[in-house]
Amino acid sequence: MTRFIIDENMSPAIAVMLREVGHDAIAVAQYAPRTPDRDILALAVQDNRILATFDTDFGDLIYRWGLPAPPAVILFRLVSTPESEKPQFVARLLLEERDWIGCFWVVTDTAIRNRPLPAR
Repeated sequence: MTRFIIDENMSPAIAVMLREVGHDAIAVAQYAPRTPDRDILALAVQDNRILATFDTDFGDLIYRWGLPAPPAVILFRLVSTPESEKPQFVARLLLEERDWIGCFWVVTDTAIRNRPLPAR
């Protein structure tokens, strides 16, 4: 079972889809709406959760400002995926058997790349 936190800018349906197959997933939009990014990041670290987001600010918080990183951050930059298809796209990708831990991932419509997170 993987633990996820789904950022407020993503559909809570993603967390529902992940929970339906046995993962521990919380949606910020339902759990704590309007929570500042710093607090979301701290919660992901505290609860040992992978953070999924559309928000580029988390990269700045971790790499520029040196805030502690969670086990992984997955930043989705889906420009050509229709809005109605984004929740399914994100959930399907998060369910892939991939070793997410230890990296900051950037997922586009056509590619996936990563870089190591700073040591915890």
